[in-house]
Amino acid sequence: MRCIVVVFTVFCFFTSGANAACKKLNLNSEFLSPFESDTQKWSVGEPYYYDDPNLGFSINLKTTDTKVDFYVYNLGIENIRDGMTEQLLRQSVSEMFQVLNYNQTFPTSPPYLLPKSFFQGSEKYLVHNAVYITQERNPLNIVSIVSIGFDGKCFQKLRYTKELISKDRDIKNYFENPSRDAETLAALLGFSGLVKILNEELYRIGYYK
Repeated sequence: MRCIVVVFTVFCFFTSGANAACKKLNLNSEFLSPFESDTQKWSVGEPYYYDDPNLGFSINLKTTDTKVDFYVYNLGIENIRDGMTEQLLRQSVSEMFQVLNYNQTFPTSPPYLLPKSFFQGSEKYLVHNAVYITQERNPLNIVSIVSIGFDGKCFQKLRYTKELISKDRDIKNYFENPSRDAETLAALLGFSGLVKILNEELYRIGYYK
């Protein structure tokens, strides 16, 4: 795994109010049925459209131990430049750290780039790159992942957070190489499976054309 250095930076972009809004999207939880178990069922919320159309919309997907926020937006950017998805990924990682440590300080691993093999087949639009961290919490530790993609018109962002099963376990032992921990690896594979199924569903319903 490769660790990345996060710089807490606000990125500024040239925007235009003339940009068209992102294509609307409705998801049904049925497409996630292959990704369910007897005890874990997925629910999918209705799209939430932000007052500022440049911020697009978000859709919440969750089980009892997993939460996924799927964002689609264009920021009103007039000209998409090379490297912009990487800039947005760095900003999103900074935001993830701020949210996870809001009002408290939890022991947290460095951010690691997720190997592209975990989202192979989805790189064209949905996920160009993804970063994950592990965090020690009481009573349940977590794995959190953020990814950025781009479909040629709008950015695709996933925020995936999974609670780990074991309680009172010193996950800090694995901060230098989180994937050596079986539960963390299982969570990363869970993200991989979700990305694959979501990517297939977006193609099936004609969202990506």
